[in-house]
Amino acid sequence: MTGKASGFARRLWPTETQWLPVLANIAPPDLRRKASTDRLLSNIEAHPNWPGFNYVFNHPPARLASRSPIWSSDMTPVDINAQWREVWTPAPVVNQSLVPDPTIRQPGFDLPRHTWSMLNRFRTGCGTCRADLHQWGLSTSESCSYGQKQTMSHIVDSCPLSRFEGGLQQLHIADDRAVHWLDTAAKKALTNETAASRDDICETSSAEAEQSATLNLILSGVAGLAQLQWWPRPCNARHSS
Repeated sequence: MTGKASGFARRLWPTETQWLPVLANIAPPDLRRKASTDRLLSNIEAHPNWPGFNYVFNHPPARLASRSPIWSSDMTPVDINAQWREVWTPAPVVNQSLVPDPTIRQPGFDLPRHTWSMLNRFRTGCGTCRADLHQWGLSTSESCSYGQKQTMSHIVDSCPLSRFEGGLQQLHIADDRAVHWLDTAAKKALTNETAASRDDICETSSAEAEQSATLNLILSGVAGLAQLQWWPRPCNARHSS
């Protein structure tokens, strides 16, 4: 990936990956792999007559450092839920304190998909607010109508037009009042900002297109004059002179 493409990809980076297993209520991939390995080892250990038993529990000495056989890793079984809590608690994730236990279904898990997605945008701090649209190159400004930086937390916690009583902590509970706010005030705020950003981009694009057309016209005129001045005269014209 080129440097320009890599920078563009970083600007469009979505929700922090640590949030995804929590919201989906599915353990992280590394913990699920460890749990699957534990079950496999337990099954092999219970069958000493299997061909693979000696390879795992009476294995030969390691010969190549580049190899990582199953018995070279930690074979101690772990509690996947306890391990997940241990990993989640110190994780440097936006709004991590909202979720004391990542192993359970979060409030609102059974909401309609659109409302559930909207709720999770506020939980993760990643949505179509002005600040994110500006970062993605889809808005000319990152400020709201009051001149403040419009982040997802600004919309729910402090914006006079849309703030939710109790803030993000109360919104996380996903009760009836929170669902109503998501379907009305939050939806209106994000829709208006997206439309305003689209208008800004269109105006900027129109202005840039007009400037480009003017510049092309000027360059075409200059090129035409240069062609008339420097184009070689016909041979008969040179002989007649």
